[in-house]
Amino acid sequence: MSKNLPSNSSLFASLLLILQFFTNSNGQGVEATLEMGEAGPQVLKVSGRFVPEAVLDNKLNFSFQTSIAGVDGIADRITSIELYGPRGEPVSYRKLGPGEYLASGEYERWTYSVDLKPLRQANAGAHITWARGETGVLMMADLLPFKQQRSSPRIANIDLILPAGWRAFAENSPDRVRELVFEDLESAVIPIGPGWRSIAVSGTPGKLLLSGDWLFTDVEASRFVNEIYGEYRHLFRTESTRPFTVVLSRPGDNVPFGTWYAETRGRTVSIVSSDMAFRTQSLQRLHEQLRHELFHLWIPNGISLTGPYDWFYEGFALYQSLKTGLALNRIGFGDFLATLGRAHAIDTGQGTRAPLIEVSSNRWSGRNTEIYARGLIAAFRADIALLSESNGRVSIGDFLGEIYSEHQHPAPSTDANAAIFAAVDSRPGLRKVFDRFVRGNESIDLGEINKLAGIEGTGRGPQTGFKVAAKLTARQKAILDRLGYNNWRKLSREQK
Repeated sequence: MSKNLPSNSSLFASLLLILQFFTNSNGQGVEATLEMGEAGPQVLKVSGRFVPEAVLDNKLNFSFQTSIAGVDGIADRITSIELYGPRGEPVSYRKLGPGEYLASGEYERWTYSVDLKPLRQANAGAHITWARGETGVLMMADLLPFKQQRSSPRIANIDLILPAGWRAFAENSPDRVRELVFEDLESAVIPIGPGWRSIAVSGTPGKLLLSGDWLFTDVEASRFVNEIYGEYRHLFRTESTRPFTVVLSRPGDNVPFGTWYAETRGRTVSIVSSDMAFRTQSLQRLHEQLRHELFHLWIPNGISLTGPYDWFYEGFALYQSLKTGLALNRIGFGDFLATLGRAHAIDTGQGTRAPLIEVSSNRWSGRNTEIYARGLIAAFRADIALLSESNGRVSIGDFLGEIYSEHQHPAPSTDANAAIFAAVDSRPGLRKVFDRFVRGNESIDLGEINKLAGIEGTGRGPQTGFKVAAKLTARQKAILDRLGYNNWRKLSREQK
């Protein structure tokens, strides 16, 4: 049996709140000083320049990110912009639109201020820069400018000046940092402030940063990170020593129980969450959050695949996080099926169906839930196909491991969809699944699921669910076992 289970109605809904920020940038570079203190800890003064080798044909534009992961109005926080020419003379400019400015002549240096107060959008804290009280998180992607539309500086040398008593945490520097170098600016995340508790996660190259009081202990949170990281290290067959950080903070005052958002950017997992109503629920929710987000340290953040393939790195991550929950006895098989049932109800409830690969290109235009649900169901169907075709020897976890092994950094950049489909095409059963449910727009056939895995559909429409059939063949039992049906029995025997 499972331990500390959440209610069936909350599991899939909660997992939909996880977002993954994944974009590409060109080779622009920037040198900048970020100073917090003179005007208060919620105002950041920024001054800097684009490095000479980064100056492109476009010498007049000055731009900022305006939206990230569905959070709008980011550039509105930037004020008091001043541009300067090669001799230090002021250069005038005009505003073209949110976050877009056009200088009257060539400029070399710039200064501006950033308001770090958290935005009112509930999901903003996981995706953009903020500071509140004695904690904050600086995300370079929304703090620094770029010269060419839809690209951000990729390389940066940053001088960070903080108020007395404050500290910063960064992957490539000790805990108390000032000078920072980033080779991938869009993935650069720096927690700051004296309010963080820093805990080294034993058995991993990671650390956990927490602020505030929780219904679980710091030690319990650290153990979860260790446990889940170990599972994925085994899945992806890697012994990475590159540091990672898990940042756990609260979204603010008067936030309802169960509110949370998360993102893994580069090697930093950011979870902004309130507690659940009860301790057992809070523990289970934290485990769910970590199972999904830590997966992203490997896919997509650890591989060199590019392009819009959210259907894969979100949908398949969600599915693998469920299987990991089963493997660790954190959820039961009934919860696994209930989550799949809700995803199937969302999948079949779509009015106009486009191929899943096309839906991924429009994630932030209201298709996010659809991508998660259809991606999850596609992964489930793919897992059954692989297990059936290989007589239980190969699962979707093995396939994910192969994708990671083939394309892990520093492999050359490759179009993600082309690479995944190339790997799929060598497996006839898997290719058929992808043709129908990823490249195509079909819904899964419940009769096929029952025939192959002994899992029946129940109800219709919003009431759709899944259950294990009463009578099973030996082959169906073998596939169910590989899906995790008997995990709780195995773990119970091991613990005796």
